[in-house]
Amino acid sequence: MVNEDIELKYLSKIGVSDDKLLDAVTDEAKRHCFNLRERGELFFQQAAQGSRPVITIPGETLSHCWEKACISVLALGSTVPTYYDHLDKQGKSIHVGSREAKVIMQIQHPFDPRVHKDFPGGIDNLVDYAGEVIDGNGDHEMMPFEDLVVALRTRDPETLEALKKKWEGKWKYTYHERLTAYPTVLPTGEVVRVNQFEQMQEKLKREPLSKSVQAATWVPLLDHNEGIRYRDNQGVERLFKFNDYDSPCFQRFWYRLTPCNGQRGGGYRADVDTDWRSRDLYKAVLMNDFAFMMWHLILNKKVEQNLNAPVYEGYHNDHSNSLHWYGYYIDPQHPDQRNEAKKNLNDILRMIHEPTETRLWAPNPSLPKSEDQYYFAVMDTALETMETCRNQMRSIGKDPMKLDYLSRENPLFPIEQAE
Repeated sequence: MVNEDIELKYLSKIGVSDDKLLDAVTDEAKRHCFNLRERGELFFQQAAQGSRPVITIPGETLSHCWEKACISVLALGSTVPTYYDHLDKQGKSIHVGSREAKVIMQIQHPFDPRVHKDFPGGIDNLVDYAGEVIDGNGDHEMMPFEDLVVALRTRDPETLEALKKKWEGKWKYTYHERLTAYPTVLPTGEVVRVNQFEQMQEKLKREPLSKSVQAATWVPLLDHNEGIRYRDNQGVERLFKFNDYDSPCFQRFWYRLTPCNGQRGGGYRADVDTDWRSRDLYKAVLMNDFAFMMWHLILNKKVEQNLNAPVYEGYHNDHSNSLHWYGYYIDPQHPDQRNEAKKNLNDILRMIHEPTETRLWAPNPSLPKSEDQYYFAVMDTALETMETCRNQMRSIGKDPMKLDYLSRENPLFPIEQAE
């Protein structure tokens, strides 16, 4: 929900009509990208016509990298139609095309506890999402893979249709399930679950410098969603296919230890690479990466215990095959979402002209300072802050969901700026 009271001060300075706003912001973002490249803070080559550009973004924290991604994908990304475009009755898109690029973010300090205030839904939704990915808090709401296997064994179309109807509109998998209970069917027909993160830890006990320590999510039987062919009890070939299947965006988690060679008193540095096939840049990346950086930290602590040697923070390298701004997020002429688009374009200009630090929530400095305690304590403090903030909004008769998370001036959001 967009707060209509937010002052679009940067857009107002441009002084052009709505039909020229997007081009004007894109041009300013492009100039900024070239300046960043000259300073060694962004790397890219403009793509040939019809191709996606490749953008590499080094940055101190997730928030710094994300803001540069928002700017650079808008400025440099290819303009493409997508499956999710809003269409009119003739099947034509009612907004500009999406901006898309292949993006690599090199997050140099993934365990920095400062949190960007523009998380979709606020800090509380962030904590819910992290709980789903880390603790499996949503696993009970998904279709058990075993139920699908049992239904396929019956070779009965009615049984399979009943299964499809039962789970229509509901989750068919979760990231937590794929990473900690990956489903595999043995030749005997038995379903075996594989905890990939436990296997990674066991591998590192034997071979700390192994390059094959990884976890993957893709299940080819399901994730292409081209259907499963089978013969029913009368020998007729049939196709079973879900009508509402969303393939996982997250693909792979690669974990790499390198020895410190006497530095830092010995031990290892732990880098992580994550691979994503496709992602909503504005509304998904912050939540996605926050959760997987928590996995990065958790694994560091477990490996440290297993090897009886210190494991230090390394880079968290985030790779997206397709990172995109949806067209309806940035089109100020969209018939239904023009206010949100204007707010997003104004945010891009703020990212260009104001330091990232002005949009970060810094936790209470009295929190525990050890990495493993500090990072998780941030969330508890953030939740308390958000609830206090929303109660104050209610007390003065305002909708608590219209809180402007990005506003430095908002008196209802007690911010402690990081040094």
